Amino acid sequence: MKKIFTLIAAIATTLNVLATDYTGTLTVNVNGEGGSQDATVSITENSGKYTLSIDNFMLGEDTPVGKIVVADLAGTTKDGVTTIHTSQTIMMEAGSDPNIPEDEWLGMMLNELGGVPILMAANFDGKNMFTSISIDMTNTLGQMIDVTFDTGSYLGYTQIPNSGFEDWYSLSKKGYKSLFSTGTISGNEPNHWHSFLCHTGATSTLEQSATGVKTYKSTDVRPGSKGQYSAKITPSMARSIALANGTITTGRLYAGSMQAADATGNYAFLKLSDTNKDGNGDPFYVELKARPDSIALWYKFTSNSSSDPYASVSAILTNGNEVHDPNIGSYATNVVAHASNTEVAATSTWKRLSIPFVYNPTLNIVNNKGAVTGTAEGTASEVKAILVTISTNATPAGGDKNDVLYVDDLELIYNPKTESAGVSDPKIVIAGKTIEIAPNTYEYEIAFDALSGAAQRVIRKAEGKTVVTPDVIEVLDGEGNELLATSSVADTENGAVASVIVYSDDLKNKATYTVNMTGNVTGINDVVTEAEAVSTTYYNLLGVQSNTPFSGINVVVTTYSDGTRAARKVIK
Repeated sequence: MKKIFTLIAAIATTLNVLATDYTGTLTVNVNGEGGSQDATVSITENSGKYTLSIDNFMLGEDTPVGKIVVADLAGTTKDGVTTIHTSQTIMMEAGSDPNIPEDEWLGMMLNELGGVPILMAANFDGKNMFTSISIDMTNTLGQMIDVTFDTGSYLGYTQIPNSGFEDWYSLSKKGYKSLFSTGTISGNEPNHWHSFLCHTGATSTLEQSATGVKTYKSTDVRPGSKGQYSAKITPSMARSIALANGTITTGRLYAGSMQAADATGNYAFLKLSDTNKDGNGDPFYVELKARPDSIALWYKFTSNSSSDPYASVSAILTNGNEVHDPNIGSYATNVVAHASNTEVAATSTWKRLSIPFVYNPTLNIVNNKGAVTGTAEGTASEVKAILVTISTNATPAGGDKNDVLYVDDLELIYNPKTESAGVSDPKIVIAGKTIEIAPNTYEYEIAFDALSGAAQRVIRKAEGKTVVTPDVIEVLDGEGNELLATSSVADTENGAVASVIVYSDDLKNKATYTVNMTGNVTGINDVVTEAEAVSTTYYNLLGVQSNTPFSGINVVVTTYSDGTRAARKVIK
């Protein structure tokens, strides 16, 4: 009976352990130089705690390091995306590659130096993952190692699906091919994007007159693109008598007026309550649950009009309720932020265009004649959806019938949270002391007075000093909300220094702040010991061990009688 219960317990434990392997690109930079390799990162969950592991980690092609294992991490999950982060020193394990002897894994030497200090943050959702790891070995190996892992697809609701325009579906509908001739109009639509082929809102006559094939799948892609296709957008002649701009949107186009400039009758719109689906079964909206700082895309544009020479790009972050473009101001209470460029100039070569989002923007109220009659401020706060509209001309019915706009590789850009337009008054708090973060300023200094009485901490090198460790460092916004950050602390001759990394929502961008702490402060958090040095070992930068110093750079590891070790870099 006891064996049965033991077996049941073992099975229950196994069921609580969930493992997911993510395959992607691992990029390793050492002191700013490096390269990429295919890799697998494993995430194991056990009773709410996570372990991240990277097997056979290499520096370049010929320096095997070993297996990185970061264990016992708490995670937070929002909108299906789990985030883990940590500041700790780990002990490396030998990799599993049978072609590399165990004693050739560099990680074994790094363990002799006291382990590998890492600052790590990762987002994952069961299918996709992005990880950022910083390894500061400057005090021992003279190396700063930056590692990123990316499965290549966006996570959760941080990007617009099919923003590279790689996936398309076919669509046909009845419409006017000329002034009096009707028939079936067939074309292709990029998934999650919509043109006049699936617009709504007009009487049947007006609907057919506005219909035309204006969007095409093109093999003309921007330099360096990993994809095969772009979107080609052109205007058309509605029933051969009026020019209609070529337009694509993540929402849906409404054509309800014969007057092209009528912003109350012709517009792109979005609302999450809309239950209609396009020909591919997707809704006429795109959900977004993050606060991007800008929208970027690649474009190429041929303009044949001197009076109306510009294309346009507009992106609206909304709270999910109804929003129209261009009459955005009438729906300002549903707008969180707006990015707009109505002067996208002609270019015969591919160019990258970046447009910043303005939060709580001032928005135009536009009437049925296209005139601005007033403004209103966007007052929504929570982002739930995004409406992007791209047109061959900034002027309704403007431009020339031979204009052509190509669009490729659209991306939402997220700045580190301390540099984000959606965050105000960020600050670093260290052991109760507050540092106000100034724009484009990454180095700060604070002083600590001596401690006394109950506040004293007894440590190996000093008494009465403030001990600063990563767990007493936090980064906050102006409302006191904690921002995602990791930190490390090291002793200096004058006190201690903290390195604080603040991440963007998608972890792909980060800002590093250096805080020099002077006075009665230390980064050493060890208890008093009377231990004596019992042995000294020398390593060169290849990991070769010796009892005597090498010529050049040595990593000197001292072992004490209590089993502790200390490492320092020495040049002979």
